[in-house]
Amino acid sequence: MVVGYTPGPWSALLKNKGRSDEHWCVGNAENEIVAELTDYISYPEERDKNAALISAAPDLLAACEAIVDGDVDKAIHLATLAIRKAKTVTESIH
Repeated sequence: MVVGYTPGPWSALLKNKGRSDEHWCVGNAENEIVAELTDYISYPEERDKNAALISAAPDLLAACEAIVDGDVDKAIHLATLAIRKAKTVTESIH
């Protein structure tokens, strides 16, 4: 099925930590890059949080789809996991 976006799950990985070219890459398990975040587009602390939020996008979509399907328990479970992922900034976000 063609969905029009890179299939999830997505994760964020901090590249070149501590170097002048340090940046986040967001991609899937097949190493297909969805986004790269650098200091040029935001302050470092915003960049880090944006990477976490972007990596949670497929999870947030799954939660919304569960709502539309009427599966409230599944929606709550998926939304809880997605929110946790979106708010977690680590060196590698899965």
